Amino acid sequence: MPDRLKEVPYPIAVVTTTDSDTGRFYGQAVVWVTQVSYEPLRFVMALGKTRYTPTILDKSGICVINWIDDPNIAKIFGRQSGRTVDKFAQLLPWQYELKEWFGVKLPFLTTGKYSVICKVKRKIEDTNEDLPGTHNVYLLAGGTVYENDGRGFLNYEYGSL
Repeated sequence: MPDRLKEVPYPIAVVTTTDSDTGRFYGQAVVWVTQVSYEPLRFVMALGKTRYTPTILDKSGICVINWIDDPNIAKIFGRQSGRTVDKFAQLLPWQYELKEWFGVKLPFLTTGKYSVICKVKRKIEDTNEDLPGTHNVYLLAGGTVYENDGRGFLNYEYGSL
């Protein structure tokens, strides 16, 4: 990445999902997620190919984008792998709640400003053999938007997660 682009601020979100086989909750901090359409509501999100949460998202097909304002939550979801750690066990009971969508219980973080339920419309895999990228891109259809009690947004500074 060019050094100049490391100075661009990105709001930190945590994408959460539920394993459709086990019912276990997973989540990952993300900075490359943005709204790309109002009507219909659409988002684009990039997830690292080596991360575990995309494996679960690929199975479930649904997620919640949670824009957060707490740096401790960013660390919980940005510095550990769900392969070996239950990140939700590290949260206080009031920091998340469950909402049901199409029969699936999804975890919503309550410490940020907004959360939105999304359905995966398309996954774009970066398979360029000459110069493979580090992330795959997801096109998401937005559903219900929830306003939480959070104060605002937490911005990512390069190297902070």
